[in-house]
Amino acid sequence: MINIPGFEDGEIIRKLAKIGVLYLPQLIERCKGDIKQFMDKEVNHRLPVEDLKEIFKALEKVPIVQLKYSIAKTDSQEKILVDELLEEG
Repeated sequence: MINIPGFEDGEIIRKLAKIGVLYLPQLIERCKGDIKQFMDKEVNHRLPVEDLKEIFKALEKVPIVQLKYSIAKTDSQEKILVDELLEEG
């Protein structure tokens, strides 16, 4: 999170960690577009409007990606073997 303007000294990061916000996607979700309210009320850290604008601009650029994966056993041609249990190794 140190890539966010105003977070360099670590104080905001420590306050965020205390409320369970450890990653940028968590911060974005918790802010719900109102960074000022979130910082004032939940983080208890007031910032100047210009700083909040810079933080908001930085958060807008963070790509939010959802990843879903599964592990399956395959044969020598990489064909998935349905209902086969995985083996060690």
